[in-house]
Amino acid sequence: MSSKILFLFTISVSIFTLFLPTNSDIVSDRATLLSIRSALRGRSLLWNITSPTCSWPGVICSPDKSSVLELHLPGMGLLGQIPPGLFSNLTKLNFLSLRYNALSGVIPANHFMICGNGFSGQIPDLNLPSMVQFNVLNNQLNGSIPSNLAGQPKDAFLGTSLCGKPLDSCDGSSSSIGEGKKKKLSGGAIAGIVIGCVVGLLLLLCLLFFCCRKRGKKETRSADVGAVSKQVEVEMPEERGVESNGGKDGFLGSAIAAIGVGGGFLFLCG
Repeated sequence: MSSKILFLFTISVSIFTLFLPTNSDIVSDRATLLSIRSALRGRSLLWNITSPTCSWPGVICSPDKSSVLELHLPGMGLLGQIPPGLFSNLTKLNFLSLRYNALSGVIPANHFMICGNGFSGQIPDLNLPSMVQFNVLNNQLNGSIPSNLAGQPKDAFLGTSLCGKPLDSCDGSSSSIGEGKKKKLSGGAIAGIVIGCVVGLLLLLCLLFFCCRKRGKKETRSADVGAVSKQVEVEMPEERGVESNGGKDGFLGSAIAAIGVGGGFLFLCG
């Protein structure tokens, strides 16, 4: 009889413990998410407080629903500033994405994917595992990149004023060298353009000079030929005038003149 009572008591305790939370992580995580909901504006307001925490959009819990493991809130239109240290209360959180929102303020030390926001200031020293994905693309961040993030891809820091590996050095040595090369190249290109223009102008002037000179020679020759032809035309009427005034003598004079001009023979009959 006593054994049956002990067995029933054990079963009752086991059934009762099934309805009790295994730990307080999910309770703490729920309180943290509600604090985020009240601090920010946007689609996070769609989290229904009457629904289980693990059913909220963007919230991924562990298989036993005991804690929040991932928080995916990209492009949710979130506005405002995140209170410092708020996400540190999510003790089991291993993935956080807040990219492409309108968040501002100083970047918290436990944010991973925050590209496309308005965070400003410097990146704090982060103690992140090597496999964690980190992205602060298109934020108003400045200063040097922490050494433990030097192995992250360069694309994760574009659109910021950060310096150091994997970007250019903070002392500006690499950037100044690059700018010097650009200035040298641009100066050489300008010099080449100027020299080319001068040479082209000289060639054009030489071509115009030779064309004008050739045209002047042709005009001089044409003038000489015209003068000779006018002289012949003027002399011929004078010789014909002798013919009209001298009868036969004039006729003979004309014939002789014609012979002299033509350089041939003239036969007179009758």
